[in-house]
Amino acid sequence: MKISEQELLQNGIEAIKKCLSDVPFLQIGEAKQLPLKRDLQADAILRVNSASKEIYLLLVAKNTGQPRVTREAINQLLLMTPNLPDSCGVVVAPFISEASAEICREAGVGYVDLSGNGRLTFDQVYIEKKGQRNIFAEKRDLRTLYSPKAERILRVLLENPEKRWKQQELEAEANVSLGLVNNVKRLLLDREWITVEKEGFYLNNPVLLLLEWEKNYKFSQSAPTEYYSMDSVNEIERKIAEACRKEELVYAFTGFSAAARRAPHIKYQRVYVYVDGDPQIVANRVGLKTVSSGANVVLLKPYDEGLFYGKEKLDELTVVSSVQNYLDLTKIPMRGSEAAMFIFQTVLKVRWQVR
Repeated sequence: MKISEQELLQNGIEAIKKCLSDVPFLQIGEAKQLPLKRDLQADAILRVNSASKEIYLLLVAKNTGQPRVTREAINQLLLMTPNLPDSCGVVVAPFISEASAEICREAGVGYVDLSGNGRLTFDQVYIEKKGQRNIFAEKRDLRTLYSPKAERILRVLLENPEKRWKQQELEAEANVSLGLVNNVKRLLLDREWITVEKEGFYLNNPVLLLLEWEKNYKFSQSAPTEYYSMDSVNEIERKIAEACRKEELVYAFTGFSAAARRAPHIKYQRVYVYVDGDPQIVANRVGLKTVSSGANVVLLKPYDEGLFYGKEKLDELTVVSSVQNYLDLTKIPMRGSEAAMFIFQTVLKVRWQVR
């Protein structure tokens, strides 16, 4: 859902008035723009009369409530409020995330979004509403950040979280366009998940990136073909690996097959493997039978070559990276989430050195 800047500001003013209308001792005036000092100007000012004084709410509206943009709005407000006694700054956006809300609280600035969240505190007034979902979900941004080619960039960053990247270097490593690297960098910067230094930029919050990616990750994009084999899972995996080598096909095991190489206690009865080629060629070599139910082997045709980034050899088998393994496990039923959490706690968090 798109909204113009004028609509955002007008709806924000109405949302503030609605919040304040529940306070019986307040009288709310009309909103208007007010030049304060040279080029420093709020988008709107709302006069409110309380029992003891007149308060001015200074509004700055932003089309996104991501942390970096929220900080920009706060800095603008903090420059203005000293010029007007008895004033209170308020950030207005379509949606204010919990991270941005906390930034506002720490700065002593109010906020209101058009999804029903807000915090206003001045004089004897304290109003807080939170927990409302984002009805202005930034679908275009999410489509950009979690598109197949953009995900190549995310894999590179998550597999190398401490490395300082120049954009051209990341372009080459992820095999994407420079324009896409620039777009992804901007979206991550808005979320404050990367730090930019002279030597380049690096990922500073791999956990939040991975968790948001998990919510937007579509395991079903990789077309599955299901088979059945009478062999044990270890024998099936060995035969598939051998068949792929003979056919010169790129492959990587995922799901429980990969997780068991990182956590030997994991028990499983179903094999998952990405094969970059015709799965039936592998099935014929291994002797797998196509079934509509009761499958214990799933051959996946990867939706993008990026799924193979960071693959490694464990116990003579090529498996997907731990990041890819985690993402896939979260979408696999029958204890997949449990295995994913184990990978997250014992592999990823250790590598990223987070508690």
